[in-house]
Amino acid sequence: MADVHLQSAIELVRGGKIEEGRGLLEFILKADPTNIPAWFWYVETWPTTSQRIQVLEACLRCNPNNAQVKQSLVDLIFRQKNKSTHQINTTSEQIVAKPEFATARSDDMSQEVFAFERESVAGPGKSTESFRSGSIPEQRQKPKQSSKSMWLVFGSVTLFLVFCVALEIMAYTSMPKDPGQYRHAQPVEYYLYVPKNYSPDRDWPLFVGIHGSGGSGLDCWNWWQTYADREGFILLCPSIADAGGGWYQSDGETKTFSAVNQVRANYRVMSREFIVGFSAGAQFVQGFSFKYPQYVSGVSILSSGNYYELPPK
Repeated sequence: MADVHLQSAIELVRGGKIEEGRGLLEFILKADPTNIPAWFWYVETWPTTSQRIQVLEACLRCNPNNAQVKQSLVDLIFRQKNKSTHQINTTSEQIVAKPEFATARSDDMSQEVFAFERESVAGPGKSTESFRSGSIPEQRQKPKQSSKSMWLVFGSVTLFLVFCVALEIMAYTSMPKDPGQYRHAQPVEYYLYVPKNYSPDRDWPLFVGIHGSGGSGLDCWNWWQTYADREGFILLCPSIADAGGGWYQSDGETKTFSAVNQVRANYRVMSREFIVGFSAGAQFVQGFSFKYPQYVSGVSILSSGNYYELPPK
């Protein structure tokens, strides 16, 4: 029965009936907070990155060991960081500093939909606070670590943080300051990056990135541009969403082919491209690859709401 409800919710969301689809998904998740596909479709019903992060935080509380959810949350936080450094710092503080699910939410997000998150962690009839308070005596019985061990731990953590910051600085300093100069408006909007050592004496790999719902080609360009020079591929990131932030499979295919054909006309690339998609884009690339395998050399599917089996030949 849950599968029938989920399919109905998916059809509502795809048909543009976002509010109705969201309500049905909330019903599904209250009954089964471990339903990961329902969570990812629920994410798609919220328009802003900040709201989607909040939903994935709730999902992670209910499914703390799910690697797919963790990676999706990291990807969304990274996207928000590119748009607003201040916003991502605030979100990161919430994730690190608040072990319980935050009660202060956006006015647009219903409070009751997150009620099951507290029960799934603490157990039926228990609050999150009482659940955590029961573990305090055990924590107080742990012997204190020696000051030497504490300094070793502190030093290791500090070195690790310094290493991460250094990697991030290297990535951002290698990214062009103005992505807008890599934007093309015809025949469709797309962002293109050609490696500095490109030469037309050989065929180059073409890497095509497809963004998620509510995004644009700039999202994928920000994620993968820094790898193009190092790995030696041409990066193409078309914007396939319509004014509402979503798209139909056929529309996305038409825009993708238009951008790819334009690049093929201007640069020497391989006959097949590697295509990767995030979230709704991940669902798109599955359908694209099944339908046009002759044009695809490889596929990467990131944080997809659904994963499809290869259709029978």
